[in-house]
Amino acid sequence: MQIPNYYCMRQVKMINLFRAMKCIFYLILILATGISCREKAVKIKPSIAKITEAVYATATVQPVSYYTVYSAVAGIVEKRLISEGDFIQKGATLFHVKSTFSNYQVENAQLNYELLKDNYQGSATLLDELMLQLEVAQLKLANDSSLYEKYKRLFKEGATPEVELQQRQLAFESRQREVNTLVTQLRRTKTELANKLKISQNQINSAAVSNQEFNILSKMAGVVYEVQKEIGESVLPQEPLAIVGDRDSFIIELSVDQEDIARIQLGQLVFVTLEAYQKEVFEAKVTKIAQRMDVKTQTFLVESHFTKAPKRLYMGLSGEANIIIAEKENAIVLPKSYLKGDNTVITEQGEVTVNIGLKSLDFVELLSPVDTATFILQPE
Repeated sequence: MQIPNYYCMRQVKMINLFRAMKCIFYLILILATGISCREKAVKIKPSIAKITEAVYATATVQPVSYYTVYSAVAGIVEKRLISEGDFIQKGATLFHVKSTFSNYQVENAQLNYELLKDNYQGSATLLDELMLQLEVAQLKLANDSSLYEKYKRLFKEGATPEVELQQRQLAFESRQREVNTLVTQLRRTKTELANKLKISQNQINSAAVSNQEFNILSKMAGVVYEVQKEIGESVLPQEPLAIVGDRDSFIIELSVDQEDIARIQLGQLVFVTLEAYQKEVFEAKVTKIAQRMDVKTQTFLVESHFTKAPKRLYMGLSGEANIIIAEKENAIVLPKSYLKGDNTVITEQGEVTVNIGLKSLDFVELLSPVDTATFILQPE
């Protein structure tokens, strides 16, 4: 049996109506959910509190004064008279080093000196040769000068052509340049030989001293922080033997990022935490600001002195520091988590651009236009 067309049309209309009502239902559900979530959004009011702004830095404890001990000569450590942690006086013997400088090296230095001395002061020296060349050139110059003056007179009298005069002038000027060159060469050679002779004499003295045994003495009173060479080990002049420094006076070396260095000033308060004293906070003050950046680390060195220090300090203790830049009582503050971007907050009326004052690790100071009566919503 065939179903009439009006029944089919009615069924289609019912289906379309059902679909439309379903879409409206979902739309209402979505809007309701959004409104519900919005109503449940976390909101707070700014509060009145003290805020402190600080610059972060890494910290390393160092003695106020310390130096690395080196040997003046290459050799072998025969005696080590110190141990790490020893307290020593200025002038105390640290190491006994036997030089490995050979007698042949002393002899070679002496032979080089004799050769240079002969060149400078001998009977047939380079200087004598130059003096002889200069004397000959000066005699020729006198002759060329005389001929030049003679041809000038003859030319005035019309007894010689101009070309002859020009040749005599060129000969005179050429000889004059030769004499000037020899005078300069003689002076320079004399200075060079004298300097070489002096350097050679110093080398002889150094070689003679080096071919001995040495006691390495401390340049300051203090404590031995590190010993780097043992008995029987070889040493070179550029190799460190030990580190000696102040016993009781320490500074804190702070590494400050170049973006923050312009905010650092002498006398600013510093709060320091050290790995060795994790539960304590120590106070210091900025005493020195480096004027040159460390290119490798892109940081500046800032020194500070303890005003409240641990009972015992060690060279190289590391930790963190906060350099106090500014503090403010009774500031209008807001947790940083409620900021959208750098300077925007979401109020019940919508987004508002605010003026930011001081910034701490977790809070910011709000200057305007919101106040403590304004509800701030946390950004999603």
